[in-house]
Amino acid sequence: MSLYLSAFAVNNLIAYGDALGGPISFAGARKIMANFAPYAPGISEEWYDKYGTPSLPANAHNDGGVGDRVNGPVWYAQIGFRPTIMMMNINMHGSAANNLSQFQTATADIQKGYPSVRYVWPYINDYAGQHSDWIHDTYWTSARQIIQYAGGVGIDVPVGIGYQDPHWMPSVINEIKWANAHGLRSIVLLTPFNTNSATSQAGGQFSFDADFKAHTQWFVAKLRAANALPSAWVVSNYSNWGKNSDGSLRTSNMVGTDTDTVGQSVAAVARWVAEHAPTSPYVALPAGSEGGKAIPCARHAEGGITGLNQTIGG
Repeated sequence: MSLYLSAFAVNNLIAYGDALGGPISFAGARKIMANFAPYAPGISEEWYDKYGTPSLPANAHNDGGVGDRVNGPVWYAQIGFRPTIMMMNINMHGSAANNLSQFQTATADIQKGYPSVRYVWPYINDYAGQHSDWIHDTYWTSARQIIQYAGGVGIDVPVGIGYQDPHWMPSVINEIKWANAHGLRSIVLLTPFNTNSATSQAGGQFSFDADFKAHTQWFVAKLRAANALPSAWVVSNYSNWGKNSDGSLRTSNMVGTDTDTVGQSVAAVARWVAEHAPTSPYVALPAGSEGGKAIPCARHAEGGITGLNQTIGG
């Protein structure tokens, strides 16, 4: 089991703190990382942005340049976070960013800025659910080149979206099966998504899911039935802190505690995944890229976009 922590999570943790406390200092963040050190090395997440990929032109930056405000290389060095795998959000729909050459440049930048990183894998999936043929569809020509160069791929479809709109699933299933058939690693990100927009709480549909565990179980069952199991699962949350519209604290999909066995926290779902969700019998994560112990859920791990990465032997 390993820690999954994005650059935005580090930013939110230091700038805003968690739902139970205010912002913390770099010294506080270093203390948190020291607590997690026995469970290293960990997995992180970056974007095409000003600091992580400085050799790329500005028109290749994604997420509207939001990542440009987070100096990941400097902040990670200051807090002592040394991930081995970096998941990259790349702009698969942008004409300036959808090519192998730019991914190769980004990979070189990431490994220079984050010296501990040994593997850089892109997040690539069909956000419209319209391209399920991963073998022949020319829509995926560039994506296939990038993934084969990288040696791995991340798939990010919040479980509630798959449950609410199952037409997304064939592309997810076929992408994993294609990766397994080519000896490529795959990581599936399991996150909450509220399927009832009428009852979405203050953080929006991506922040709260009253049935997170049930939706995760459905999602895993679909992949298992299709013989499309990834190399690893990540259980996480996009924005798991804040308050409801009535001012009450929103905690349903918080990271949670070590003892969570029921409810809809990340820890409770991660425990279920660790105990019940198998991984690919064909392609495992690289040796030495994951921690070997169970991660304790610390109070300040609840800030921002932190998550738990579950890697379970097939």
